[in-house]
Amino acid sequence: MANTNDSNDKVLEGLNKLLERLDKDAEQFTALKATVDAIGKRMDAVEGLGQRLDSVEGRMGAARDDAAEDERREERQAFCDAQVKADRVAHAFGDSAGAPHWMHGETVAEYIRRLAGPYKRYSKHWKDIDLNRLDASAVGIAADQIYADAYEASTSPETVGAGALREVVTVDDAGRKIRSFVGDPEACWAPFKLTSRRLTNFKTKFD
Repeated sequence: MANTNDSNDKVLEGLNKLLERLDKDAEQFTALKATVDAIGKRMDAVEGLGQRLDSVEGRMGAARDDAAEDERREERQAFCDAQVKADRVAHAFGDSAGAPHWMHGETVAEYIRRLAGPYKRYSKHWKDIDLNRLDASAVGIAADQIYADAYEASTSPETVGAGALREVVTVDDAGRKIRSFVGDPEACWAPFKLTSRRLTNFKTKFD
């Protein structure tokens, strides 16, 4: 009988140890699962953060593209404005081709210097000034004054020369071309004038 009791005690003791080990394993499993869940949540948060960063980067890239496009549009408008101003003076001097187009790689300031250069001699304020020494803001102001002085000079017969006429073509608000001429009127009317004659003597005797 004693042997049977000892055997039962050993079985109970073994079962208790197994249960204790299972309890410990369950605690370890629970702790491990909690750790894995926490890592998963952090990974989800990191992934979400990455998506937000991608979204912000995309918006920033679009904003940079928009800003660059606006800058290119403003630069092109500045080129066009400069050409229009020079065109008016070129036509006033009889240049039907107008102002030259801007070149690839040329800045607006460089283009304005190139356009205004040929007309600088007509401006008493700027004829002796080196336009290359002016910054971008100053060269625009100088060009406007140069064009005004040159346009005024274009209507003076002195800029045409004796015996010559220059055709000036302007465009009114309706887009119509108006042609006028500046210069020496004799260049136009001389061919139509009668040759002057002088009376040298009278014939008083007739046969």
